[in-house]
Amino acid sequence: MNKRKFFIPIAVLLVLSGVFAIANNNHWLTPDHNKNELPDAKEELRKLYAIYNKQDTSLTINGIIRLYDRENKDALKEQTPFSYSKKGKRVFNQLGYLQTFFEDSLIVQLDTVNKYIAVSKITEGVQESVQNGLPFERFMQDTSTFKITATVSEKNKERALTVISELNPEIKSSVIYYDPVTYKIKKAEIEWWKEAPIYDKEAVSKKIWLTIMEYTYPAGMSNPESIKEIIVWKDGKPEPAKAYKDYQVHVTF
Repeated sequence: MNKRKFFIPIAVLLVLSGVFAIANNNHWLTPDHNKNELPDAKEELRKLYAIYNKQDTSLTINGIIRLYDRENKDALKEQTPFSYSKKGKRVFNQLGYLQTFFEDSLIVQLDTVNKYIAVSKITEGVQESVQNGLPFERFMQDTSTFKITATVSEKNKERALTVISELNPEIKSSVIYYDPVTYKIKKAEIEWWKEAPIYDKEAVSKKIWLTIMEYTYPAGMSNPESIKEIIVWKDGKPEPAKAYKDYQVHVTF
C-alpha cells in the first residue's frame, strides 16, 4: 500500500477536507437542478469554504482517520488520531506521532517517535494558503481542461457533497458529510484506487482503499506548543529546546 495516500487527507482536511484540495483550477460539471431539488454543488462548497477558511477563524478539530480495505471485506487496516487548530495565522496539525507547526515565517515538523525536528521557511504560496486562506474565486477559477463532477444529496437531516475529479485519477470519489443548517462538517470519505483506475464494473467496488475521517469539535481552543518551545536559536541556527535535547534538527534553508 502507498502510505502517502493515507497521509494526504489530513493535509486537505486541513484546508478542509478532502474535496477542497482537488477543486483548485478546474471546470465544474454539475447536473441540472429543478426548483425543488437540492442546492447547487459549487455553491454548497462555497458555503463550506467560507466557514472554514476565514482568515480570522479560531478553530479546533479532533478526530480519527480510518483506512479500510474494500477488497478484503472492508477490513480495518490503519487507524490514526488527528487534530488541527488555527488561531489567526498560527496553525497546528497532528497526525499520530507527527506534529506540524506553522508560525510566523517558519514550519517546524516534530516526529516524536524518531526524535526528529525539521525546520523550514514558509514559502509565499504556502503562507497564503495555510495562514491567510485563498479567496474562493481564485481557488475555484476555471483555467484548466480538467473536470470535476459534483452532486448533492440529503438524508436524515445530513447533506452529502460527492465529488469526482479528473485531476486526481487515483481518487475514485470524495464525499463530505455536513449539517445543512450550520454547514459543520461531520465526516469525509475518500476512495482510492489501489492501482490504476479500474473500469471493470465487477471490480469497481473491490480494488480500492476507503479512508474515513470523522470530526469532533471540542469546546474551547487547544493549546499546542509553540515553535519557541521546540527549538531555540544559537548563533543564527536552530537547536532543540531543553525538552527535546535528544532530538536531531534538520534545516532546509
